[in-house]
Amino acid sequence: MKIVAQQVRLIHNPTAGDEEHSKKQLVKLIEAKGYACNYSSSKKKVLDKIETEEEIIAVAGGDGTIRKTVLYLLDKKLKFKRPLAILPFGTANNIAGSFGISSNYATYISGWKKAPKRTLDVGCAQLNKEEFYFIESFGLGLFPKLMKEMTRIENPQEDPAKEMKFALAKLTELVSTIKAFPCKASFGDKEIDGDFIMVEVMNIPRLGPQLMFAPQVNPSDGYLDLIMVADNQRKDLISYLKKIGSGKNAKFPFKTVKKKSETNIYALPALFNIICNS
Repeated sequence: MKIVAQQVRLIHNPTAGDEEHSKKQLVKLIEAKGYACNYSSSKKKVLDKIETEEEIIAVAGGDGTIRKTVLYLLDKKLKFKRPLAILPFGTANNIAGSFGISSNYATYISGWKKAPKRTLDVGCAQLNKEEFYFIESFGLGLFPKLMKEMTRIENPQEDPAKEMKFALAKLTELVSTIKAFPCKASFGDKEIDGDFIMVEVMNIPRLGPQLMFAPQVNPSDGYLDLIMVADNQRKDLISYLKKIGSGKNAKFPFKTVKKKSETNIYALPALFNIICNS
């Protein structure tokens, strides 16, 4: 009896990683592990052509490629249909890191058939009658500002480690200079009101340049976690970031508050299954 190879749709960012992460090398590696691999570039609009017989969707790239793929599948109502495998070829790789997925690609791919799976929640923010979906976090202040600053860099670092170090230095600088803003957050019977430099609703524990802000955040529990850094807490945040920058172990000095679903920013639980390390 002929054994039919399990089909994998590979969504690949061709600009991520190095020569080892090329289309040719990735397809060769996946097929060497006994799968039939159908390739798509993340730069093209081909996700709607996913075939019914394709049982796994493998996403090769950074957080942006994963986010793009997940949100596209959500829009096309393809959630629940197929598990996602993540090959982290980006700079920060915060999503893969939050699921404990390593860069040992050959071992990871070998275990796809029997590896454990974890569900992935998707965050939803309802603002002005519009819905915005997110995988990592949704926030105001410091990190949106950092993202804008990083996109303005004319000659970005090619080495991921150097880019993370640069982003951390830029973040530390922004903590001192960013203008505070008034914000009020209500959840349950609690209310927080004041001037802040950072308000972030997190779905995964890592943020920005691989900062483990909230190790207790679980992207599979159906909840989001809220972090708020007040204007008068700048020094504490700078001290923490400098310790991280010097290679020291440091605990994030601010508490997180677990948010339930009764607010206008909430989690849509267990929309996707992520293949983890076996």
